[in-house]
Amino acid sequence: MIGLMGKSQVSVDAKGRVLLPAKYRKLLPDDLVVTKSADEQLASLAIYPPDGFEQWMNSVLEAKGGYSANSRQMADLIEEFYANAEQVTVDTAGRVLLPAALREYAAIDKEIVITGARDHLMLRSPDTWQAQQDRPKPSIFDDAASSVTAP
Repeated sequence: MIGLMGKSQVSVDAKGRVLLPAKYRKLLPDDLVVTKSADEQLASLAIYPPDGFEQWMNSVLEAKGGYSANSRQMADLIEEFYANAEQVTVDTAGRVLLPAALREYAAIDKEIVITGARDHLMLRSPDTWQAQQDRPKPSIFDDAASSVTAP
């Protein structure tokens, strides 16, 4: 699958439904998982295909040293992500219902910015999107430039 890319700003209807742009719908299955993103600084949501959500969770666990049933920290981490994840279905009109608790967490009201993030979508309020754009980011060339030595 080609990576999910691009940015769209769309409306959220009174019931909390979001029309997924066609460029994303054609690449995603009808059954999806919406959850809090891993970005602790900017409250936002992520939408994954179910297998993508599981792959992401496995990568998070591996980054923490692997799964251990005896680790309270690991159990808390798993519970945090799974308790805040919801299975959603794209309806026949191409809409996804964002659960109220997740909309509240991400301060999503009448508008939402959807961005492709390779294997998932990120959903943010316009204010959170702007804050994400405004925060300092390292140059993509920093690592490459620092590894080059002068003759």
